[in-house]
Amino acid sequence: MLLSRALKMPLVVEFNGSAAWIAQNWGSGLRLRRLAELSEQATLRHADLIVTISKPLLSQLRERGLDPARMIYQSNGVDTSLFDLNRFSKSEIEAFRLHLGIPKDALDFGFIGTFERWHGTDV
Repeated sequence: MLLSRALKMPLVVEFNGSAAWIAQNWGSGLRLRRLAELSEQATLRHADLIVTISKPLLSQLRERGLDPARMIYQSNGVDTSLFDLNRFSKSEIEAFRLHLGIPKDALDFGFIGTFERWHGTDV
């Protein structure tokens, strides 16, 4: 926050949930929880832009009294031009599946990440 002001640069924050809440409820806790909460709130309050990956997180930010005009929702995603199966021939796909030991007729999909309540999924 101070650095962005000193350099006259915008402060852009990615908000994935309250770090203070996560540490207290899912981690080992915080000795100075109130200080962490105040620091987190000050950072969010002074941010020029807050980016979040889910609509429930936008709601949390609004509940904190933050200006919705400074928030954007950008879901996680993938560049479909890079991960487009149509770039590969049927024989290339079959060879890759064989290399991985995936049967020809097996349904498969991939996922890297987590699903938590703040992502807006039913977990």
